[in-house]
Amino acid sequence: MKRIILANDHAGTLLKNEAEHLLANRGLAVKNMGVNNDESIDYPDIFLKASEELVRDKDAIGIFICGTGIGACVTTNKVKSLHCALVHNGFTARMAKEHNHCRVIALGARIVNKEILAEILEAYLDASEMGGRHTRRVEKIYKFEQNRDN
Repeated sequence: MKRIILANDHAGTLLKNEAEHLLANRGLAVKNMGVNNDESIDYPDIFLKASEELVRDKDAIGIFICGTGIGACVTTNKVKSLHCALVHNGFTARMAKEHNHCRVIALGARIVNKEILAEILEAYLDASEMGGRHTRRVEKIYKFEQNRDN
Protein backbone atom coordinates (compact mmCIF):
# COMPACT_ATOMS: atom_id res chain seq x y z
CA MET A 1 0.00 0.00 0.00
CA LYS A 2 1.34 3.42 -0.93
CA ARG A 3 1.73 5.90 1.90
CA ILE A 4 0.79 9.46 1.11
CA ILE A 5 2.07 12.56 2.85
CA LEU A 6 -0.59 15.19 2.23
CA ALA A 7 0.28 18.78 3.08
CA ASN A 8 -1.31 22.16 2.49
CA ASP A 9 -1.21 25.77 3.54
CA HIS A 10 -4.29 27.87 4.29
CA ALA A 11 -5.11 28.39 0.61
CA GLY A 12 -5.13 24.65 -0.04
CA THR A 13 -7.39 23.49 2.79
CA LEU A 14 -10.55 22.85 0.77
CA LEU A 15 -8.76 21.04 -2.06
CA LYS A 16 -6.72 19.06 0.50
CA ASN A 17 -9.96 17.90 2.12
CA GLU A 18 -11.23 16.69 -1.25
CA ALA A 19 -7.90 14.96 -1.98
CA GLU A 20 -7.98 13.25 1.41
CA HIS A 21 -11.47 11.93 0.63
CA LEU A 22 -10.45 10.65 -2.81
CA LEU A 23 -7.31 8.98 -1.43
CA ALA A 24 -9.24 7.32 1.39
CA ASN A 25 -11.69 5.93 -1.19
CA ARG A 26 -8.71 4.23 -2.83
CA GLY A 27 -7.76 2.65 0.48
CA LEU A 28 -4.49 4.55 0.79
CA ALA A 29 -2.79 5.43 4.06
CA VAL A 30 -2.75 9.22 4.30
CA LYS A 31 -0.78 11.31 6.77
CA ASN A 32 -2.23 14.81 6.87
CA MET A 33 0.56 17.26 7.63
CA GLY A 34 -1.29 20.36 6.52
CA VAL A 35 -3.54 22.89 8.18
CA ASN A 36 -7.28 22.43 8.55
CA ASN A 37 -8.42 26.04 8.30
CA ASP A 38 -7.94 29.16 6.21
CA GLU A 39 -5.92 31.09 8.81
CA SER A 40 -2.84 32.48 7.08
CA ILE A 41 0.35 30.48 7.58
CA ASP A 42 3.81 30.65 6.02
CA TYR A 43 3.84 27.87 3.42
CA PRO A 44 7.57 26.99 3.81
CA ASP A 45 6.89 25.90 7.40
CA ILE A 46 4.36 23.32 6.23
CA PHE A 47 6.15 22.03 3.14
CA LEU A 48 9.60 21.78 4.71
CA LYS A 49 8.21 19.73 7.60
CA ALA A 50 6.31 17.45 5.20
CA SER A 51 9.39 17.15 2.98
CA GLU A 52 11.50 16.07 5.95
CA GLU A 53 8.93 13.35 6.62
CA LEU A 54 9.31 12.15 3.02
CA VAL A 55 13.10 12.05 3.38
CA ARG A 56 12.66 9.78 6.42
CA ASP A 57 9.97 7.62 4.77
CA LYS A 58 11.54 6.66 1.44
CA ASP A 59 8.48 4.63 0.36
CA ALA A 60 5.98 7.48 0.73
CA ILE A 61 4.96 10.00 -1.89
CA GLY A 62 3.80 13.56 -1.36
CA ILE A 63 0.86 15.59 -2.54
CA PHE A 64 1.31 19.22 -1.57
CA ILE A 65 -1.30 21.94 -2.11
CA CYS A 66 -1.11 25.71 -1.86
CA GLY A 67 -2.77 28.56 -3.74
CA THR A 68 -0.88 28.13 -7.01
CA GLY A 69 1.30 25.11 -6.23
CA ILE A 70 4.38 27.20 -6.94
CA GLY A 71 5.32 27.80 -3.29
CA ALA A 72 4.96 24.10 -2.49
CA CYS A 73 7.05 23.15 -5.53
CA VAL A 74 9.85 25.66 -4.96
CA THR A 75 10.10 24.81 -1.27
CA THR A 76 10.14 21.05 -1.78
CA ASN A 77 12.77 21.23 -4.50
CA LYS A 78 15.17 22.81 -1.99
CA VAL A 79 15.18 19.57 0.03
CA LYS A 80 18.02 17.26 -0.97
CA SER A 81 16.88 14.02 -2.62
CA LEU A 82 13.32 15.21 -3.28
CA HIS A 83 11.99 16.32 -6.61
CA CYS A 84 8.58 17.93 -6.94
CA ALA A 85 6.63 18.78 -10.07
CA LEU A 86 3.93 21.41 -10.40
CA VAL A 87 1.04 19.63 -12.12
CA HIS A 88 -2.18 20.98 -13.62
CA ASN A 89 -3.83 17.91 -15.16
CA GLY A 90 -3.59 14.16 -15.50
CA PHE A 91 -0.98 14.29 -18.26
CA THR A 92 1.49 16.42 -16.29
CA ALA A 93 0.90 14.27 -13.19
CA ARG A 94 1.64 11.07 -15.11
CA MET A 95 4.76 12.55 -16.71
CA ALA A 96 6.00 13.73 -13.31
CA LYS A 97 6.10 10.11 -12.17
CA GLU A 98 6.97 8.27 -15.41
CA HIS A 99 9.61 10.55 -16.91
CA ASN A 100 10.87 12.63 -13.98
CA HIS A 101 10.49 10.13 -11.11
CA CYS A 102 9.04 12.83 -8.85
CA ARG A 103 8.04 11.64 -5.40
CA VAL A 104 6.06 14.81 -4.83
CA ILE A 105 3.51 16.69 -6.86
CA ALA A 106 2.34 20.21 -6.14
CA LEU A 107 -1.12 21.49 -6.98
CA GLY A 108 -2.67 24.92 -6.98
CA ALA A 109 -6.01 25.16 -5.21
CA ARG A 110 -6.81 28.33 -7.15
CA ILE A 111 -6.12 26.51 -10.42
CA VAL A 112 -7.28 22.90 -9.98
CA ASN A 113 -10.94 22.05 -9.47
CA LYS A 114 -12.39 18.83 -7.98
CA GLU A 115 -12.76 17.09 -11.33
CA ILE A 116 -9.21 17.84 -12.39
CA LEU A 117 -8.01 16.81 -8.92
CA ALA A 118 -9.51 13.35 -9.37
CA GLU A 119 -7.83 13.08 -12.79
CA ILE A 120 -4.47 14.18 -11.36
CA LEU A 121 -4.55 11.77 -8.43
CA GLU A 122 -5.57 8.83 -10.59
CA ALA A 123 -2.88 9.53 -13.19
CA TYR A 124 -0.11 10.07 -10.64
CA LEU A 125 -0.97 7.13 -8.41
CA ASP A 126 -1.41 4.69 -11.28
CA ALA A 127 1.80 5.71 -13.07
CA SER A 128 5.15 4.01 -12.59
CA GLU A 129 8.66 5.32 -13.06
CA MET A 130 9.94 4.49 -16.49
CA GLY A 131 13.48 3.27 -16.86
CA GLY A 132 15.89 3.66 -19.75
CA ARG A 133 16.62 7.18 -20.90
CA HIS A 134 14.37 8.61 -18.16
CA THR A 135 16.40 7.00 -15.38
CA ARG A 136 19.64 8.16 -17.02
CA ARG A 137 18.36 11.75 -17.09
CA VAL A 138 17.09 11.72 -13.52
CA GLU A 139 20.37 10.23 -12.30
CA LYS A 140 22.23 13.16 -13.89
CA ILE A 141 20.12 15.53 -11.80
CA TYR A 142 20.84 13.60 -8.60
CA LYS A 143 24.57 13.48 -9.44
CA PHE A 144 24.64 17.25 -9.95
CA GLU A 145 22.82 17.72 -6.66
CA GLN A 146 25.31 15.54 -4.79
CA ASN A 147 28.36 17.22 -6.36
CA ARG A 148 26.99 20.67 -5.63
CA ASP A 149 26.72 19.90 -1.92
CA ASN A 150 30.26 18.49 -1.62
